[in-house]
Amino acid sequence: MPVDETGGPEFWEEISLEAALANLERTGERWDTVVVDEAQDLGANEWSLVETCLAPDARLWIFQDDRQVFWPERKIPESLRQGLVRYELPRAYRNPPGILALVRAYAGEGVDEGTLQRAFEEREVGLVPCHAETLRSGVDKEVRKLLADGFRPEEIAVVSLRGMKLPENIMHEKSLGGCPTARATDPDCQEKLVCDTFLRFKGLERPAVIVTDLDTSVSRYATRAYIACSRALSVLRIVGVRDEMAKDSVLRRFLPP
Repeated sequence: MPVDETGGPEFWEEISLEAALANLERTGERWDTVVVDEAQDLGANEWSLVETCLAPDARLWIFQDDRQVFWPERKIPESLRQGLVRYELPRAYRNPPGILALVRAYAGEGVDEGTLQRAFEEREVGLVPCHAETLRSGVDKEVRKLLADGFRPEEIAVVSLRGMKLPENIMHEKSLGGCPTARATDPDCQEKLVCDTFLRFKGLERPAVIVTDLDTSVSRYATRAYIACSRALSVLRIVGVRDEMAKDSVLRRFLPP
């Protein structure tokens, strides 16, 4: 089914239901085991798709991170919750200590200043304050530095905290650091530098991540920052307008003069 990525919320709300109906009408195929990831993001129609995939007595595994909730009204249907056994997975394995300390701070779990200070000193995490008019060039320069440090384009992602429909979103850049960019949904994204929004890059990861387009006035800013920063497996760079960094309750503690 061709997908128009410029479609509005109504389009995305309906496409999963259409997929569920198509699956039933075309094949009627169901599975003995179904695994659902990022369950905190699924709406009613997505859960309808899940239900159409379940064979009788199927195994259902559901993974979710409550700290990434962006739509609080979205819940696992009670019909699926019944009989589920809940496991807590308290250990985080994706991020190194400094980046993990930062994402935990955005999750409201407190600020580990010692761990974060070491992360900034050792360049595991880097803050790059810019003026609004030099933000794009600031991101471009950080991409070039990562390339010079040995990272390949396909190991780098630039993640925006803005929505994709805003024309000033960095994701609309066709190239950064001399590299052509791809969106997270592009067929060739595994071979290119990905440049996309925090929501569209959710569930993915790269060794080097640049987070940009900071705006502390937007809804659920801390959740956006948590999602974006937690995509980094090795190093994280945050490139933003200095005034916005100064409004960030975590970053302003470490903002260079």
